Amino acid sequence: MGITVSVDSGQTFESGAAQYIAVAKLDANTFVVAYQDNDDSNHGKAVVCTRTGTTISVGSIAEFSTGDIDNIDVCALSATLFVISYINDLDVPVRSRVIAGSVSGTTITFGSSVLSQDSATGTSTTVCKIDSTNFVASESAGGVGYSSVGSVSGTTITMGTIYTFSASSTIRVRSANLDSTDFILTYQYFTEIDAVVGIVNTATQTIAFGTVKAMDSGLAWTYRSVASFDHDHFVVFYSTSSDNYLMAGAIGTGATRAITAGTKVNDTTNITDLSICTMDTTHFLVSYDDADDSNYGKVRAGSLTGATTLAWDDEGAITFDTATITYTGVCNLDGEYFLIGFKHT
Repeated sequence: MGITVSVDSGQTFESGAAQYIAVAKLDANTFVVAYQDNDDSNHGKAVVCTRTGTTISVGSIAEFSTGDIDNIDVCALSATLFVISYINDLDVPVRSRVIAGSVSGTTITFGSSVLSQDSATGTSTTVCKIDSTNFVASESAGGVGYSSVGSVSGTTITMGTIYTFSASSTIRVRSANLDSTDFILTYQYFTEIDAVVGIVNTATQTIAFGTVKAMDSGLAWTYRSVASFDHDHFVVFYSTSSDNYLMAGAIGTGATRAITAGTKVNDTTNITDLSICTMDTTHFLVSYDDADDSNYGKVRAGSLTGATTLAWDDEGAITFDTATITYTGVCNLDGEYFLIGFKHT
């Protein structure tokens, strides 16, 4: 059974040009938005918002970087703690960084940023929760894929050993939490979309990777996003310059955590700036910029049947903004309500 989607009229959280928007749930009524302020020298900023029903109240904006940053991702570790990953273009050479923010009400206090890798020029980043004090930061840098475990005390981050999950031609990394030890990582390897499970030991800040699965290949990918249904199932949403696709993965047990890929679902709509979240163990939502419909913002629901069978719901795409939108992110709040962050042009 599908879900019915409705959207409100939206609430401005930043009057300037917000780009590289990432959103994360803190609790059922509170969320954090991290972004680049293009009208303020590309500084990194974040804001905590609360909601009652569909009414959103916006907190005070906090700055986490006074430098030129991009490629932002964010994950919540608890209701009062989150981590942002980003590319710092003012590092020489360009590097991937992470920073922790603590929340009191809607007030954010940031710690100091730290490097998540220091061996090559960073091009994309992603961060996902492991538990209430630990996370995994992953990035592509110089064509190599890296991951490392970070631990947070207060807002101080300590990073563990850096691991290579892909040795060459790796870009556009995305990750999602599976449980308190495992995460799913997707990335582009040459013309493939690959997926692999990482198994984390937080006591030693180490990662063991399972068997890499080539989910799809032979297309010119532009955007992708990943979300988990539960410990053993996930969904990848991705696009080319003309079509978009869904594909589910089922994860096996044991050290290899071998992945079985389902049949991809193809839609011929040209979309950009996409994001995906799961609402429960069988339903998901996506948000995106519909390039075939004046770049309107759209949200669409779908369902998982069995281990790897995906389908769009009959309701189709719902327009949430009739202006040109970019940099959209979507997150589940409580299984009924969800949040879309986006740049309204």
